[in-house]
Amino acid sequence: MAKTNFTKTEEALAAALEKMKVEELLARADAIAGKTNATQISHEQTHLIHSLQRDLKRLHRHDKEIYKKLGIKRTSLKKLFENAAAMSPTEWENLLVFKKQVDSYIQLLPAENSNDQLVAEARKKHINKRFNVSDKWLPLK
Repeated sequence: MAKTNFTKTEEALAAALEKMKVEELLARADAIAGKTNATQISHEQTHLIHSLQRDLKRLHRHDKEIYKKLGIKRTSLKKLFENAAAMSPTEWENLLVFKKQVDSYIQLLPAENSNDQLVAEARKKHINKRFNVSDKWLPLK
C-alpha cells in the first residue's frame, strides 16, 4: 500500500488552529479592556442564518415559487443576511418567526427516499433476476 502524504492537510490544520487561537486571544483582550463589539453576532444567530439559507435553498430546488408562497422577497432576505450585525432585536424575532414558518412548510413536503427504502425497492424489482443476465432478456420460467 502506498504511503499517503498529509503535509498539506497538516499545514491547513495548523493554520486554522493558529487563526482560532489568535481570535480567542483578541476576544479575551477585548473582554479585559471592557470593549464590546456591537457588530458581532452570537453563535445562535449565525446558526439561524445558516439554517435558513440551507432550508430556503432546499425548498427552492423543490418549488421555484417558494418566496412568493412564504410572502417575502429574495432580495430583502439577502440584505438581511448580509447586514446581520446591524439587525435590531425585533428583526431577529421576525427572523425566528420566519424560520418557524419555513420549518412548517418543510414538514409539508413529501419525505425523500432513504437508503433502506431504495434497497427494498431494488430487491422487489430484482427478486427473480438471474445473475449476469442482461435486462433485455426474458427471465427463465
